Amino acid sequence: AQKESFFLVAGFLKPHLPFNAPAKYWEMYDRDKITPPINNKFPITAYKGAGNWYELARYKGVQKDFSDNPSLNAISFTMDVEMTTSLIHGYYACVSYIDQQIGNILQSLEDLDLSKNTVVIITSDHGFSLSDHNRWSKHNLFKVENHVPLFVRVPGLSSSGKSDSFVELIDLYPTICELLGIEKPNQLEGRSLLENIKDPNLISRTNAYSRYTNGDMYISDNYAYSEWKYSEEGKIVGRMLYDMKNDPLQMENLSHLEKYETLMDSLSNNIKLKKIY
Repeated sequence: AQKESFFLVAGFLKPHLPFNAPAKYWEMYDRDKITPPINNKFPITAYKGAGNWYELARYKGVQKDFSDNPSLNAISFTMDVEMTTSLIHGYYACVSYIDQQIGNILQSLEDLDLSKNTVVIITSDHGFSLSDHNRWSKHNLFKVENHVPLFVRVPGLSSSGKSDSFVELIDLYPTICELLGIEKPNQLEGRSLLENIKDPNLISRTNAYSRYTNGDMYISDNYAYSEWKYSEEGKIVGRMLYDMKNDPLQMENLSHLEKYETLMDSLSNNIKLKKIY
């Protein structure tokens, strides 16, 4: 058994592009039963800058379309059904492949008699669009591209269950510090999730903040608001507002409706406060 403390980070590239995995993981899924998400259209009134997706454009089968017309995006280009199915199939295969690798690590902890005193955290740095909003990959501020999995197991402390509390990835640092009895640096913005781990029913956050390049998003159970600027102090050039209670798949942007102006001003101010460090 391990006598000294250890800290191990295992980072997996998959399910990043390109979607390649051993054949057996592709065979786990019936291609004929794979269907695109129902929100596979770019919202008519959405900010046009939210329609860009460049990463996938570099790959064979897609690249030619973009080489012929580099201005193509989610607004002007739709992947054909065959390619869409292949890409979703590939993503599923890669997820299952990595699921197996994580399982191998957990089994090794068992085999080495370490599982009873080892904290395990499983997460990711971003989500992924699989033709959601007619977009692919990440690089944006829709929920599907910012929502990540988070599993935490603390021997002798964790309660099995699912939490509905919002968390941010910046919460992991102070959480690890508190779990290990390490003093937290003063400049940390994140909050320890220790109490959430003890009680999954605890709601410690009611919203979360995300940022990508010149865009910011503030999301809660009620609304998801995002805005884009050319500079930190510049004018807002685009924004989106979605009613997450009635439109959780973000299919109808409401930001053009005057009745939401006061709400958007308030949410925009929340973003400003979040960015003060």
